[in-house]
Amino acid sequence: MPRWIFIRHGESTANAAGKFSGWQDVALTKKGEVQALDAGRQLLGQDITQVLSSDLQRAHMTAQLAMAVWQPHNRPVEIAQLAQLRERCLGTFEGKSRKALQRSGEHRCLLGWDTSPPKGESLRDIALRAIPKLTEIECNGTTIVFSHGGTIRALLGLLDGTPKSEIATHHIPNGVPMIRDIPIGTWSQLFEKI
Repeated sequence: MPRWIFIRHGESTANAAGKFSGWQDVALTKKGEVQALDAGRQLLGQDITQVLSSDLQRAHMTAQLAMAVWQPHNRPVEIAQLAQLRERCLGTFEGKSRKALQRSGEHRCLLGWDTSPPKGESLRDIALRAIPKLTEIECNGTTIVFSHGGTIRALLGLLDGTPKSEIATHHIPNGVPMIRDIPIGTWSQLFEKI
């Protein structure tokens, strides 16, 4: 059965500063680089067919570092960068303090499936942009997806059958492989349920 492994990027400078980044192209911290290398060690033993990454540098650098650990023991696999795997666009929240938005209550719009920050995306919007691409490129082997907390949260929430009202509250740790065995055709079935 096809295997999918989802990995959130290592800690970013925005994560460390307690700020929302969304589509801002922030870098990894040193801790984030270590998390990426550790993710690569956790992938040893996996027979990887394809590697997908968000086109934002924190996810792509995580992919490069992780695959640099995995690849000497395996055949080369190219990393495909896909804008469809980007983090949730956070609109006017990008660059702002998480704690400040929580204190003001503005963050509540991030907790629903269909709600979004001003000029930003909902979790549903992420699923609508990511799942068609995953449907197009699914294969019978093992696919690694290096992406972001919001994107992985939306995808795994749908895959796992989590009630949509609860998907936003699931914690997605940095640099930890999350494995799902997913039959061919599942992505297109999920798209119909978005």
